[in-house]
Amino acid sequence: MSRFRMLVPALTLGFTLISVSPWAAPAGPEVRKQTMQVFQRIFCGDNGKGVAFLYAQGRAYGHVEGIRDQKLFDVDVYAVQQCGPLPSSINDFGFRLTSKEILFYRDPTTGEVLKTWKNPYTGQTVEVNHAANDPVNGNYTSAVFFDGILPNSVRRTKELYTLSYEANQFYENPLGGDYQKYVGGMYRATEMINWFVNTGDLDRLAADAYLPSHFSWARISQWLPWMEMGGRPGYFWVHTVGQKFMRYEDLPQAVRAEVEANYRDFLTPPPLEDTRPNDTSWKFFKRAIDARTKK
Repeated sequence: MSRFRMLVPALTLGFTLISVSPWAAPAGPEVRKQTMQVFQRIFCGDNGKGVAFLYAQGRAYGHVEGIRDQKLFDVDVYAVQQCGPLPSSINDFGFRLTSKEILFYRDPTTGEVLKTWKNPYTGQTVEVNHAANDPVNGNYTSAVFFDGILPNSVRRTKELYTLSYEANQFYENPLGGDYQKYVGGMYRATEMINWFVNTGDLDRLAADAYLPSHFSWARISQWLPWMEMGGRPGYFWVHTVGQKFMRYEDLPQAVRAEVEANYRDFLTPPPLEDTRPNDTSWKFFKRAIDARTKK
């Protein structure tokens, strides 16, 4: 899982944002600055800076050509994050976001968080590896949004302000060997993210007030490594919907119980000055396999 990234009509945000057509025409500094302030409020906590919690719920499926896609799991997504100013070395408009995130796999019949799972494609029972990534950090700048991967992805209607984007991941597989660029073995996945804000909230609430937001997150990837599918054809996909919370106590009790029992380090986000490399579910699985091998 990776995170949480434009046609922009006139926006009323306690100030006036110049009306812009799709990013075909360069947006001026004031438009970039004010738009990034909106994004910071969408992603972040109180005042666009405090801690926020994300929770989403959905389903996960396996896809194999020639047969109907099979539901494999119910899933819960949990994240804790905070925002602050960009590092002084970056001369741009935007904000820094630091976070930790977990993806839980649940039995679709009983709802229990799985420890083992019988793979219907292989008949083998395997140990479930819930993705617990720490950290997942990033610098969100106007260059990323305006000049990079987000053309034509913001829209405003009378009811909704929406931000839509994709993250296409392609990198060396941490479980591979030293010759991946010659023989393949790259990891690839596509994530599709949509954020939704009530336009009335955006207009009514003060610029430094907490802004409620909702999101959807979908992901298409190779089989998860712990499924032990090897090179079998097919892929894995997840579809969820969720929202941002300002208070941890507002999260579902079952999710809080799982975090408090097994992931207490995930109750708070990384510090803003955290410089560790970002974690991924494949790196997490590699550490789990290495630890299992040493036992």
